Amino acid sequence: MARAIGYGIGAGAVGSIIYAFVGAFIPLGPLIGFAIVGFGVGQAVSVAENRKRARELAPIAVACLFVGYETRTCGGAAPTPDVARAVDRRPAGVDARPVSVQSQTDRDDVHRLAGRRVLVVGDLVLDEYVTGRPARISREAPVLILDVVEREDRAGSAANPAANVTALGSQATVVGVVGCDPAGGRLEDGLRRLGVGDQGLIRSREAVTPTKTRILAQGFTGGLYGRQQVLRLDETSRLPTGAATACAEHVARLAPNCNAILISDYRGGVVSEATITAARTSGRPIAVDSQGDLRRFGQVDLLKINQAEAQAAVGHADMRGGGEQLRRELGARVLVITLGADGMLVFDGLDEPGHVPAVRATEVFDVTGAGDTVIAVLTLGLIAGLSTRRSAELASAAASVVVRRLGVAVATPDEIVEALSFLPRGDPFGR
Repeated sequence: MARAIGYGIGAGAVGSIIYAFVGAFIPLGPLIGFAIVGFGVGQAVSVAENRKRARELAPIAVACLFVGYETRTCGGAAPTPDVARAVDRRPAGVDARPVSVQSQTDRDDVHRLAGRRVLVVGDLVLDEYVTGRPARISREAPVLILDVVEREDRAGSAANPAANVTALGSQATVVGVVGCDPAGGRLEDGLRRLGVGDQGLIRSREAVTPTKTRILAQGFTGGLYGRQQVLRLDETSRLPTGAATACAEHVARLAPNCNAILISDYRGGVVSEATITAARTSGRPIAVDSQGDLRRFGQVDLLKINQAEAQAAVGHADMRGGGEQLRRELGARVLVITLGADGMLVFDGLDEPGHVPAVRATEVFDVTGAGDTVIAVLTLGLIAGLSTRRSAELASAAASVVVRRLGVAVATPDEIVEALSFLPRGDPFGR
């Protein structure tokens, strides 16, 4: 009996090797494989019922099980290209071979965000990150002492949406103010590294470049998730009156060469009434990320606000019921309310608001800059002619990328396409 099974294993192994070279060319491989396995199981049952035939039937049974299994798997591993695209749902890069109809649609839509020109108007800030490792408790006060191990500068605030625009293959030019100080020089260096145009940059001797310094404590295990913000220091000053006027002049001069104007209001003084008027006069589509008085931004093409701002504006927490009314009051063509881990609501004049779920909401490390990424993608989608609800899907996917990184960050086309594969598809948008 043992010798017969040994012969069967040997025969099965040889058959498997032979089939590895020819099995991929058999179009009915899985069906044939199941048939062979079934025959082998039948022979095994016969062995159990008639042990006298074990020497005869055991090799056949074992060999059939081996070869049948290989036929089933190998024969199914080489489907036609169309079947392969439908079966393989793994995310791929933008330039990779399509793997499904949906992923090809995602790639096409993300590609449409490239090749645009956006004028980003808003307050510029130098973001500093100082990372240190805990050393000891100070004897001067009950505070932690950090040994500094790393320093990093980034162009922040209105530079964040501009950076996201360039990361998606479009051109961004900023209109903002920096001081003639070391912080201003470092901020300008950051803009150049990002590939953001500075034709609208105003350098004022009267201004102090706003700086936000984040102190981060890093555990000895290292890595991204080993760093936690423990303190933030803000250094700001009032914007000189002449600088705000100059910003409006720059908007009027640069807007005709752009496809849209993105206003990023951090309430630093750049987004004045004169600047808003210059944007309206240009005739270009206007997208606004507001952190201030919503009533200043009536009659714009796209207005994005967060949940707290929306609740303050409507006076209650029912965003689905109050969002459309707010949109009509403001005269905005589209209103987008971000809801954090609950995604975002899109109000575009249809009977029901569109709800776009958050992507991978449980994988959040740092929400800094997520809103900037959202408004950048929404603006590019507006220019590209995508529906607002489809643009919101792309924005949600992009935001899911940046919230898993420290500080302000950008999402690349490849990363957005990959993130879209995790987007819940249960909400019909009628693309």
